[in-house]
Amino acid sequence: MLYLVLYFQKNPEKVVLLPVYVRGFLIHTYGGLSVVRRAISREAERLVVLASALVASLISLEATIIKLGKEYKMRTYDLIDSKILILFGKKSVGTVIINRDNSVVRNILNQIISEFEDKIGSIDEGMITNREIDLANSIINKYIEFLI
Repeated sequence: MLYLVLYFQKNPEKVVLLPVYVRGFLIHTYGGLSVVRRAISREAERLVVLASALVASLISLEATIIKLGKEYKMRTYDLIDSKILILFGKKSVGTVIINRDNSVVRNILNQIISEFEDKIGSIDEGMITNREIDLANSIINKYIEFLI
């Protein structure tokens, strides 16, 4: 117990995330375009690229099944050794790739997408500008220190 106190004395909030390894973040438009695709480590880069393509396909699949964009909906998809948490927001889709589900990560993903959508105003499903990319990166940078 003393070891945990000493190890996490600078960032005690990380104790809650102890068993969770975040591999990457994605933000997409409802048209399937990637706004941000960020791998946390070099080993996760390939997984993040593959997950981005999968998420783009899942957006169109979910859109045909349910009405998206009216309210926030969270979905979890299992891969071999990872989970993909997808938050379908009102204007965009946020994804975090992790090794196991965690309610803290869900809340952080919800905050990232809520803040992105509040600041972005409107977003074109078929075109991404540097403004959207820079805004998404700045928001993710605020939360990334807590997750890695």
